[in-house]
Amino acid sequence: MRGRAAALHGSGGVPPIIQDALTILAAGGVEPANVRRGHESFRELLYLMNENRIKRLETAGFTPEEARAISDLHTANFM
Repeated sequence: MRGRAAALHGSGGVPPIIQDALTILAAGGVEPANVRRGHESFRELLYLMNENRIKRLETAGFTPEEARAISDLHTANFM
C-alpha cells in the first residue's frame, strides 16, 4: 500500500479535466457564481469520499488512527 502511494505521489491527484468536468456538472453551467458553487461541491465530494473511506476501514477492524493513516496514503485520483 505504501509502495502504491509512493509511486502515485507525483500523479497530482484528480486530473484537471476531471476536476473541471465534475465542477461544471455540479454547477449546472458555466456562470461564475455557479462554477464557484460547483467547485465547492467538488471539494465536498473529495471530503466525503475520504470520510467514508475511513468509516469503511474502521468497520473492517482498523483503529481510527490506522484508518486515517491508510486513508492519508490514498491518492485523490479516484483510484
